[in-house]
Amino acid sequence: MRRGDWTAAEERLRGLVEGVDDPGMLYVYSVPALARLLARRGDPGAEPLLGAAWERAQRQRSLLGLASAGIASVEWAWLTGRPEQAVAVREVLLARTAPAGAAAVRGELLRYLARAGLGSFEEGLGSFEGCPEPWAAGLRGDWRAAAAAWERAGDPYEQALELAESGEVEPTLRALQILDDLGATPAATLVRRRLRDLGVQRIPRGASATTRANPAGLTPRQVDVLTLVATGMTNAEIAERLVVSVRTVDHHVSAVLGKLGASSRREAARAAGPLGLPAAS
Repeated sequence: MRRGDWTAAEERLRGLVEGVDDPGMLYVYSVPALARLLARRGDPGAEPLLGAAWERAQRQRSLLGLASAGIASVEWAWLTGRPEQAVAVREVLLARTAPAGAAAVRGELLRYLARAGLGSFEEGLGSFEGCPEPWAAGLRGDWRAAAAAWERAGDPYEQALELAESGEVEPTLRALQILDDLGATPAATLVRRRLRDLGVQRIPRGASATTRANPAGLTPRQVDVLTLVATGMTNAEIAERLVVSVRTVDHHVSAVLGKLGASSRREAARAAGPLGLPAAS
């Protein structure tokens, strides 16, 4: 997920989450990561997962569980333009991350609170002594140092978010390109607004290489699933072929139907032809 290989990340996270009926206390360590990835892709399925994870984390009172679910919830609130939904999370986590041993968690929390408009230097929520980089650079407003550090760390998403803070056209355009390539639709939408505010008249429409080759906007794995659906395979057979869980295939099929505007597997299979895939006969 950090490297930007989001398709592989989603498959593996779904394998963790859906591989057991009840993960028990481990729910708050696996589900928030999947929900955060879905949030970054603009999948509305992120919201109920985050809500459930936050409720469980509060019951368990584990700092790592609260941090995983809470910071993901703050990011979702920012991406969806509903920062008020993260206020309760903010109060809980600010108190729990005050000790020095929680500096890394607090740094990430403060960076996303700042993006959501829920933290400011005036409130003492900027960079703090012991705050780790690159979070500290971002909180200081040093977007160049933060973006460069995230690039060295191999995290393109965080790199793009810092480039987008530049207030300059070229770095912001670079941020948009990275986000479009990742499929980070909500963040890319926010960056397009910033480019308009900067006076850019011709803003790239944002089709990544995958999307340009695939007008329906399917991910590579969704293309694989659609191809197999078009051959008449059941979800169980597709799961066996792709070595994933049946639940994961169920999710992919549902996503494919939604993106194609299809009401049935048969209708989706017939749509495969115009996409350059083997169509159902």
